[in-house]
Amino acid sequence: MLGYILRRLLATIPVMGTVAVIVFMLLHLTPGDPAALIGGDLASAEDLRLIRERLGLERPLVEQFGSWIWQILHGDLGTSLFTQLPVSQLILQRIEPTLVIGLTIMIIAVVVAVPLGVVAAWKAGTWVDQTIMTLAVVAFSMPIFLIGYLLIFTFAVDLKWLPVRGYASIASGPVKFLQHIVLPSVTVSFVYIALLTRMTRATMLEVLNQDYIRTARAKGVATPRLLALHALKNAAVPIVTTVGVGLSSVLGGVVVTETVFAIPGIGRLMIDAIVRSDFPIIQGVILILSALYVLINLLIDLSYSLFDPRIRY
Repeated sequence: MLGYILRRLLATIPVMGTVAVIVFMLLHLTPGDPAALIGGDLASAEDLRLIRERLGLERPLVEQFGSWIWQILHGDLGTSLFTQLPVSQLILQRIEPTLVIGLTIMIIAVVVAVPLGVVAAWKAGTWVDQTIMTLAVVAFSMPIFLIGYLLIFTFAVDLKWLPVRGYASIASGPVKFLQHIVLPSVTVSFVYIALLTRMTRATMLEVLNQDYIRTARAKGVATPRLLALHALKNAAVPIVTTVGVGLSSVLGGVVVTETVFAIPGIGRLMIDAIVRSDFPIIQGVILILSALYVLINLLIDLSYSLFDPRIRY
């Protein structure tokens, strides 16, 4: 397994290099001048030239790219064009809310969706199955921002049970922490509950039609034991894959959630950087998210052997 892990880690080098090249070229070839945003409306042409020179924007793209890659190899993601703070520091300040909410979303999705999918497969074709699948389709079809505003109006504005927006770290106390992550986590979890429920149902239906399941039924194995130990474990590989891909998507797509609930996470940092054409922040965030995506996929692959003993690395 160690050799497999090393090969996968080595394979990430060209992947991350390709991501770096594409991101760098797209950002520097799109319209937008950071010097004009920094200088403001009253800046003269000479002022803009001096700002570009100070920021290194006058250099050829190849030279800028080489300098950026050299910084990355030394563990430096660069410096923000506007705040003059290290990009790594800005990301560390914002990554906690994104990671916490992303993990909470997937925990809620797994806890709710897997049992629903198992029950739907066990009761396939009945009103129970049809009800669960109908609710899944409705949840998957509703826009995230609409769900967010409905939950805000109900639980924050009308009932006043939860805060409208913002984020509180775990250091501020568990109660305050949970109050601030409930609404954004539940909002996004609707989509992933629907997706994971349908995936669990589909994989469970395939497993429940296998001969060994019919043999276990004939031997009188109790239904909970049959579903949990015999069926669900053998259907876990595609379910785990869906969970991993969902977690990667959550971490990379929290922009809408963080905007609706005013959460100071990676998504808000990215939006602010795009508006101001702050290239170092955009490049750094995309590289970090790409690395997390690769790491999550590696962990998913390694977890397959826990559920299917026939898989060996």
